[in-house]
Amino acid sequence: MSRRTRALLLAPVALLLVACSGEDAEGPASRGDYVTAMTETLQGSETAVDDETATCAAETLVDAVGLDAIREAGTPEEIRDGSAGLGTGLAGEDAAQVYDGFVECGIDLGEELRTEYTAREEFTKKQRACLSDVLTPKATREYFITVFAEGAQSADAGELATAVKECIGITDETESPKVTEAPSATEKPEE
Repeated sequence: MSRRTRALLLAPVALLLVACSGEDAEGPASRGDYVTAMTETLQGSETAVDDETATCAAETLVDAVGLDAIREAGTPEEIRDGSAGLGTGLAGEDAAQVYDGFVECGIDLGEELRTEYTAREEFTKKQRACLSDVLTPKATREYFITVFAEGAQSADAGELATAVKECIGITDETESPKVTEAPSATEKPEE
């Protein structure tokens, strides 16, 4: 997964990991405070998300999670520094609402993943064609909904991850290629 895709994914997932308290000395934070904190998180240097897109996605996330749950997860400052979280994840329909809302806002994590994998030069044409076949909009949507609901470890054990591994020749006994890893000059990729 590219740094941009990981950075875009980390913002909503940051709220899904650890439970804290959403009050500070001034009392509970407002919806606007949380939207601002999430907007700033989404605008991190690796994401290249503009103001309008980041605000739209932040509003989507805050509305899907709910203000009470967000307050329980942490303060806006804890969201900014990545120490806030919601425990085990979003309910399935809330996770779908976040994914679909992000797409409507212009952040299509599935498309980011498809583009990244099908363009990787270290994969052969045959591998890229296979990846193109399995990384469908429906499959990547289900994958990211699982990430939001159950976590990346659960999603990485699912059907899409298994199909991707099969496309690139990864088994349980072999190591997954690193994003920055490319074949050596002496290796010839299969066509």
